[in-house]
Formats: sequence, C-alpha cells, structure tokens
Amino acid sequence: MFVDSIRSFLLKHPHLHAWIQKVLGFIEAKFLGTRGREWYWATRHLHGKKTNTYWEAYSRSISHPHRKLLIDKIFSYQPKNVLEIGCNTGPNLFLLAKNANSTFNALGIDINPQAIKEGKNWLEKERVNNVELKCGLGDELEYLPDKSFDVVFSDATVIYIGPDKIARLIKNMLRIARKAIIFSEWNIEKSTNNKIPVFFDEMHWVYNYRLLVNNPDIEINPYPPGTFSSKGWEKYGAIVAFKL
Repeated sequence: MFVDSIRSFLLKHPHLHAWIQKVLGFIEAKFLGTRGREWYWATRHLHGKKTNTYWEAYSRSISHPHRKLLIDKIFSYQPKNVLEIGCNTGPNLFLLAKNANSTFNALGIDINPQAIKEGKNWLEKERVNNVELKCGLGDELEYLPDKSFDVVFSDATVIYIGPDKIARLIKNMLRIARKAIIFSEWNIEKSTNNKIPVFFDEMHWVYNYRLLVNNPDIEINPYPPGTFSSKGWEKYGAIVAFKL
C-alpha cells in the first residue's frame, strides 16, 4: 500500500521521478558497477504483474525500424555464422536466420533464463532450427573457441555494461570474431588525452567506440532521426562496425 502510494505520487511528479532515478542510477553505477544492471536484467521476468506480455512485446519488436539497418550491416560481411551478445528472445537472430541461406547458423547469449526459454519456444514455433540460445554473460565466453564466429554483435546490451567489465567483454569479442564486430549501442565522438571517454546517462553507459576498440577500420553510422522514440537513442544511438 505504501509502495503504491509512493509510485502514484512520483507518477504525478515526473520531473521529481526522473531526478530520483538519475540519482539512484549514479549511486548504483558508482558502488555496484555492472552488477546492478546484471541483476535487474537477470530477474526481469520477476518484475511487475504482466511479465508474459513483456516477452510477447519484445518478440513483436521484430519489426522495429532499427533492426533492418542492423541486419543489413551484418549481412554486408556475408557471415556463415554469428554470435549475438544480449539476444533476449532472439528477434535479430530470427531475422538473420529467415533471410540467410541454408548453411547459416547463429548463437545467442542472454543473462535472463526466462528470455532464453521464451525465445526457444518462439523459434521452435516458427520452425527456426539454425539458431541456438544459451543463458550466460557476455564477458564469460571463454568456452567459445578463437575465431569461431564470422560476426559478433550486440544490440542495446553494452549500454548496461560498465567500465568494470567492458575491457573483458571487448577482449572476448575480438578473440571470437573472424570478420567483424558490430555494436548497436550508444556512441560518443569525444576524446580527452587519448583516454576512453565514458559517462552514465539515463541509466546507460555511453562509450567512444573509436578509442574503446582502437581499430582503424571502423565505421560509425548514427541511426537516422526518427528511428527511435527514446531521446538517448536519438542522441547517441549508432551502428558501430569494426572490420577485422
């Protein structure tokens, strides 16, 4: 009852609500690093009263305009196989599998066990049998062999990975990928003394990928205006591709 009253009060005062969220976000990032966001996404299926509709809505987001741009970029490298870090129920992998040739295969990793379960059920229902989904963390991929996937990519995942884990994640991606690494994330083109600029905005991490990966073969394409309704994605959202 008390919690509902607080929630109702904050909803009536959106500016106060936003300020509190921002303060709590900075506290979480300062003292918990990536662990706070990992816990949130690993237990996402336990939040709220209508979690089933969340998974259904996420799978339906298959038609979101950013996906075609991302899929086209991935296909530009003519991959025989791909790895997605932070796949949720697998809409990107579904699109790739449906539009690739019969020899194509893909692996998706996600921190949330329910997302993996829902994704497997969905893919089976759609008769997609060349996509495998596993529960796991993007910075714990030592079990995957070197150069085992043509393209390794992420979509709205690294925005939740802080400086405490980002180097390990990038190291894994570079080790596993053969042709390219692609990020659909928040990028900032700003450098200071050759250090990797990073800051926290709207509960998301923003990186300078040009410095983060330190690869001269980089292509940064900001998403066109109107692709996203989120101000953060409109400001920072980009497809960042590194050819290896």
